[in-house]
Amino acid sequence: MDANEAASDHADAVDQPFAYVVSLGSRCVVARFLRDQGLRNFAGPFDWVYSSAAMIRHCLKEDLKTFLDPDCIVPAGKAVGHSFYGKMLGRRVVFPHHKPDEEEDRNHFLRSAKRLRQVLASPERKLFVLAHLVKSRKDLERLKAEEGPQKGSPPESSGVLELERLFQDLKQLSVENFELLAVHIVESSAQRGSAQMPSLGPPRLLRDSGPGRERLLVHEMHCRGDCTGIYFKVEEDESALRSIIVGTGNARRRFNLLPDPLPPHRGCPDGRRKKKMGDVPPAGSDRASAGGGGSSGSRTSFKAKFKSLVANAEAEPQIANAASGNQAAEVLSKVRRRIVSKRPMEPSDGGNDLETSMRPKRQQLAHEVEAPVFVEDSLDPLDSSEAVGEDASDDDRVLRQIAELGQDGEVDIELELEQLAADSEEALQLAVASARAEAVSAASSLSPFDGALRMALEASVVDFEADARRRREADLGQRALDALGVRNGSNGFVAPVVPGTSPPAAAADDLTLQRRGQLMQLGFSSQKSEEAARRCSTVEACVEWI
Repeated sequence: MDANEAASDHADAVDQPFAYVVSLGSRCVVARFLRDQGLRNFAGPFDWVYSSAAMIRHCLKEDLKTFLDPDCIVPAGKAVGHSFYGKMLGRRVVFPHHKPDEEEDRNHFLRSAKRLRQVLASPERKLFVLAHLVKSRKDLERLKAEEGPQKGSPPESSGVLELERLFQDLKQLSVENFELLAVHIVESSAQRGSAQMPSLGPPRLLRDSGPGRERLLVHEMHCRGDCTGIYFKVEEDESALRSIIVGTGNARRRFNLLPDPLPPHRGCPDGRRKKKMGDVPPAGSDRASAGGGGSSGSRTSFKAKFKSLVANAEAEPQIANAASGNQAAEVLSKVRRRIVSKRPMEPSDGGNDLETSMRPKRQQLAHEVEAPVFVEDSLDPLDSSEAVGEDASDDDRVLRQIAELGQDGEVDIELELEQLAADSEEALQLAVASARAEAVSAASSLSPFDGALRMALEASVVDFEADARRRREADLGQRALDALGVRNGSNGFVAPVVPGTSPPAAAADDLTLQRRGQLMQLGFSSQKSEEAARRCSTVEACVEWI
């Protein structure tokens, strides 16, 4: 095709609005952003999973057979992994929000895969969006190295070269009339202390395959803050991503989204299901229109929440000592329980292509909503209360943010905590299985008339599991704090007590308060937690004492 033909095809393509917008990962921030912008009319298979350009290439080449293979679905603590793609990504957890080993979630992925096939085969204009989070300088340097003299892409890569291969693969699979839009989201933690980093400014274009009906665009976006994997912590970063995906001015993309290519599907007899993270609203709802007002997509930082709560702590005697800025478990507990208030979104900046509207904030933290909420025909069976990783409860997220305050970006804290939790959960399950096997063996040797003793043995296994889980949670919390190296420095957070040493009196009081809060979070009463925290030096010892 010569330059004139390419230009003509490109002009024809530009005149067409996008009919389908699909997230290819590699993190949940893409699906969340598209949902909040009203650009996500249905669920795709890669919306809420960990992925990479290399993984997407493999999935598409073999029509998602390995991705959907039930024999490849493996447990990873409370979450679910994938024996093949987990190794490719260097992650134990691949499905942080779903359980594809269960029928409901497996049907969800089978249906979303079928939907993706129809979109790929459609002649309508398509926008595929992929974002790669750059969380450390090491990650950024690896991406840069792929573009240098010694070119090579690691399996977990979503670098420019791997994205070009994905672009070519799509064309070889006869996918036509599409734009592959990729964004390297460089978090602020990956930019600290690097003299080679460009100054903060508008996103820059790394790669443009040129005009035509099929086009690859790769952008690099330098954040003012960090990203949880779903939400930006700074509003300016959400706006920057909006400028890339939606566009601005004359470069603004036009959308005329078609409905779900699959017929309606109702997972429950009455057409109702619990609302879960990522659910798409039914057609006709105020959130279903394409390109509505942009969500903030950002979360108030832990520092801001902490300072706000400390400022109000004087009225609460039991945490008045936290006003000095030291870590108080009660303050963290209040942060975890605090409900993010709803507020209006900013309207769209105009244009004939996107509808301007005002909407309430999309999401409250799911674990803070006690009453179940139902919507019609949910497409993403995700229970956030059971989620780990990016959608973990606020106390886990706070731990990560505390660690990030003192980290230089070289360590993937999220992944380390994820691995730690998965290892701990596996050890717990092995211990429970062993106890159950012993109880079954003992019960089988009893005569049929020993029914009461048999029931007592079975009950003992249940008690053992509950006690073992409490111990596991306490131990995991202590090990996580130790691993993160939380220290009493400029951030005001207190380090764990080193065996054989005596902390200062003020630090000891703070540690006692911290242990008390952790015990209360584990479900123990305030009185028992306070007494145990005074008597014992570690959370594990407190649990044993209680």
